[in-house]
Amino acid sequence: MSAAVIDAGFQSKAVEAKWREAMHSAAGFSALRAWLEEKLPRAQRGVGGHVVAALSVVGEKGTGNEGAQGDEITQEYATCVWTRDAALVAMALVEAGDVEEGTGAITALAELYKRPDHVEFFDNLIESKGEGHSSKTAAPIKFHAETGDRNEWMHEQLDAIGLFLLAYCEIIKSPDVVFVARFVQYLHAVRYWDVEDRGHWEEAPESSRLSSVGCCVAALTAAMPIIEQGGCPSATIADGKEALAEGWKIVKARLADPAGVRELPAPSTRDADSAMLTLLLPPLARRLELNQDEKRALITSSLRLRRSIGVLRYEDDSYYNADYQTNLCAWLDKAKAAGSPDLHPPLATRDSWNKPGCEAEWTMFENLLLMHFLSELRLAGKDSAEAKTFAAEAARSLRRILAAIEEEKEGDEVVRLHIHESYVVVAGKRQPNDVRDLMWAVAYTRLVLQKYAEELEDPETAAVLTAASAALV
Repeated sequence: MSAAVIDAGFQSKAVEAKWREAMHSAAGFSALRAWLEEKLPRAQRGVGGHVVAALSVVGEKGTGNEGAQGDEITQEYATCVWTRDAALVAMALVEAGDVEEGTGAITALAELYKRPDHVEFFDNLIESKGEGHSSKTAAPIKFHAETGDRNEWMHEQLDAIGLFLLAYCEIIKSPDVVFVARFVQYLHAVRYWDVEDRGHWEEAPESSRLSSVGCCVAALTAAMPIIEQGGCPSATIADGKEALAEGWKIVKARLADPAGVRELPAPSTRDADSAMLTLLLPPLARRLELNQDEKRALITSSLRLRRSIGVLRYEDDSYYNADYQTNLCAWLDKAKAAGSPDLHPPLATRDSWNKPGCEAEWTMFENLLLMHFLSELRLAGKDSAEAKTFAAEAARSLRRILAAIEEEKEGDEVVRLHIHESYVVVAGKRQPNDVRDLMWAVAYTRLVLQKYAEELEDPETAAVLTAASAALV
């Protein structure tokens, strides 16, 4: 099933000890989960009531693990709101049973999108039928947490718009029909199904990214009943239906490709991309009506990206590649000396720093793999060889998730646990990057702890899972 990868050891001795004690019984896992929930951060501790991307970064002005010199980009994680991150956090929390926390997150973000200065971006592109869609004109997907102002950024990221719309429609009990209709009109106007966008990784614009189109299709399936039942004009409803039909064509064709699922269409050579795993998050998988074969196709592609402590975004990824912060800060110094306000190097420059086999290994994607293994286990015969195979995969996946958690101690006591964004190579050694308490990863972890606990409620499933866990211990 999984690629031959040697899993890394635990970052936290306390987490490892708790895991070894816990994995022999359902009661033991319950105790482990309670301890993890107590020590992991909560999403609503961000600045201004919003879910910032990360609650903290290590050190100030580069005194953390990576030794960067005043990297403003890293500091932004704790002071900015990314729509994508906040929407994924909100949906994961609600799915895990934290309805109040998830609702608060998406409500705060909705208030930003109702501000007149932000509404203007939607209205302008709706009126122009998407003409001139670009970073400067696109609906905002990144904000300053304290002020709520639009951040200067690469805003043409339609996956984020789709994820917010889906989260809003799924979570808010009495949605604002006019508000929902504006998003539907926007997605139709910009032709999300074939316009270029920057996708999950905020990189060079490409058209028809499966992850972006899939997020928008899921959102439209949730939004259309709201605007149809809310008395919206027939033209708006017709536009929504057209937008949904066009997106479905791409999603179904890409998932059914006999050559394998691809994030980008030919002639792109990138096939495996962890952005596609977002489609396995339960609210998206339900809306996209993914069958088990389609889920397996997504997993098969993504297992190629598994590494010792995390999962790559994609192969040969230059973002946070070896000694990334050192290279970035040197570039920033030159840019500032030349009077440039840019904080982000051109992709070609970033790629020139790339070292093969030194891609960043990210912490959030293993959670989606684990949820899939649990769903496979649920479908397998309780005492079958297949059930034992998927139980072993699930147990291993949980161990990998826990192994990436870092501890913070005061004296001998563990007072907090942290989940970093990724593990990166610095001076030849792999270690956590300076983005700590990445809320996307934390929320996913809380969700898989809930899903794992649910499977342990069945005595036969609990027996096969605990046996698989005991084999690892």
